[in-house]
Amino acid sequence: PYALIFGSHEDDISMTDGLIGLKEQLTVGYLEMTEDLPQRISTYLGLYDAVVIGDSSFQYIKTLVDDILSIPPVDNKKNNKLSSNRPSFFDRALGGGIPGL
Repeated sequence: PYALIFGSHEDDISMTDGLIGLKEQLTVGYLEMTEDLPQRISTYLGLYDAVVIGDSSFQYIKTLVDDILSIPPVDNKKNNKLSSNRPSFFDRALGGGIPGL
């Protein structure tokens, strides 16, 4: 099995502890913009493969997973953003996607 871990706390990284047969995992930490950000960021960077700082959508994750799965982006000038020319991993996995992605 493979795992995607999304966490907002230091101990979230351990969500797959004890999972037998884990081949690979990708971890993404979400770190809020708080007064203790300077103290916490080094811990997050050491724990997670990627860190998203502040309030953010899942666009970074969507783009990352699509890139891993080799889903090519297509310039969608109507919405002025990059989008896939076929349903993304999230669209396929969730049967239509998440509003706002």
